Amino acid sequence: MTKIRITIKMIFQTEMGGAVGPDAVQNRNFSHFRSEIDKLTKRLKGMERDTADWKEKFEASNDQVICQNTYVIGLEAEQNIFSSRSKDCSNM
Repeated sequence: MTKIRITIKMIFQTEMGGAVGPDAVQNRNFSHFRSEIDKLTKRLKGMERDTADWKEKFEASNDQVICQNTYVIGLEAEQNIFSSRSKDCSNM
């Protein structure tokens, strides 16, 4: 996203610096500048949507991994209890 912001700044500086002159040239420059800013804004909004989608997917998968790890830890604890009880029973 920073590259897009830098590009916007560069376009702004270039277009506004070159916007001095007759009205027709100034209007053409401003129209071009405006269309470039609109394109970059649209791309930036798309990237923000994609970022939100990927963040949501990450959070969902991360929650699933946490649940699986908790389940495995519980199974390991049960296995340790049963193995210690079986050792106690075999020692009797």
